[in-house]
Amino acid sequence: MATVPITKISKLQENTENIRNVCVLAHVDHGKTTLTDSLLSTNGIISSRLAGKVRYLDSRKDEQERGITMESSGISLYYKASKKVPKPSANLTNDQKSENITPQTEPLVESEYLINLIDSPGHIDFGSEVSSAARLSDGALVLVDVVEGVCTQTINVLRQAWIEKVSSILVINKIDRLISHLKMTPNEAYIHIQHLIQQVNAVLAGFWESDRIEESDKRVFENNNDASADFDNSNTSNKFGNLKISTENWHLEEKDDSHIYYSPEKSNVIFASAYDGWAFRLNEFAALFAEKMGIGSPDKLLNFLWGDYYIDPKNRKRILTKKQMAKLYGDSSVSNNSNYQPLFVQLCLNSIWKVYETVIESNDQDKIDKIIQTIGAKISTFDRKTKDSKQLLTIIMRSWLPIAHTSLLAIIDLLPSPKVAQKLRVPVLLKGKSNYNS
Repeated sequence: MATVPITKISKLQENTENIRNVCVLAHVDHGKTTLTDSLLSTNGIISSRLAGKVRYLDSRKDEQERGITMESSGISLYYKASKKVPKPSANLTNDQKSENITPQTEPLVESEYLINLIDSPGHIDFGSEVSSAARLSDGALVLVDVVEGVCTQTINVLRQAWIEKVSSILVINKIDRLISHLKMTPNEAYIHIQHLIQQVNAVLAGFWESDRIEESDKRVFENNNDASADFDNSNTSNKFGNLKISTENWHLEEKDDSHIYYSPEKSNVIFASAYDGWAFRLNEFAALFAEKMGIGSPDKLLNFLWGDYYIDPKNRKRILTKKQMAKLYGDSSVSNNSNYQPLFVQLCLNSIWKVYETVIESNDQDKIDKIIQTIGAKISTFDRKTKDSKQLLTIIMRSWLPIAHTSLLAIIDLLPSPKVAQKLRVPVLLKGKSNYNS
């Protein structure tokens, strides 16, 4: 893509609904700067082939020499996204409207967006830079190395995003290491990724419970203060002897916390390999396979792409739960049977593993050509002739599942514009605490 002129960037600043202020947060060496380089390549600032090597936003000499980000750096990116917008019809009756009948095909509408991106340090010694980046942003990409898992700084950046009321997307990075280094099967990788998401969500659950306890303590304290004030105004002679502090009202209110967690079926989890230039969300594979499986709506398939859901071996268009599979086929240990694989493994991981095994391990040229044709990867004749299998793999994966476009679409779809975000964040920015009362 050609470099975007500054005049276009300036023009986009006038439409705040199409602006996203985003920071990239992670533990050191979990892939922030490599991902950032990939995002920059969409604007022609660097070549996509140099992503992770240039470290463009590490502009200081000592950052380049040490290979770590020490200071937060920002840049504005232009992105054009195509979205389906429901087309209204004046001929619909009230009954049809109530039944949500769509009379016409949803057209694709192109919109232009301005992404203000901040790359922050991952080293614990530069925590103040992370705080500044989070405060300046309305959303965040939180990267976690799938092998190293939740580290000290991972918890710190999650806490900072929580405190600043910054909406976030989880990026599970370096999935290629599960294939090339740990030699995991797709099933083993699926279980490993499940546990990692649970670990991250456990951190968020801790923040949620801490806030609830603080709110409850504050409520009890205020009630006791009111009781104390009423007691002081009474005519009792022995004030302090009769004053009792009540803890009867101390309890945790039941609140729905489902909205705080990362869940792949919500598409707020990105599975990625920033180094190899690819990434995907479940909605992408749902759109790809829904029609092939005869399910119709990708949204229906999306609900089954994560969890213990299986394709019925005798009816490929039917999806069954683990219990249903065991009941029908008399296998009480479906998850331990290699013949039964969850949909996420069958439709997502198996495809990626096959590309890696074919290109890197077998290097069978006929099979490689077949894979390129099957996934619809657009590769030039010059690139196809390369003898470097690792380079060819990156070219194929980047063409099939480009990390930059997956990440930018997720930012646009899930992270709020300044208009939306500030309703929640203004109390934090102005008062220091969202529950502060002046």
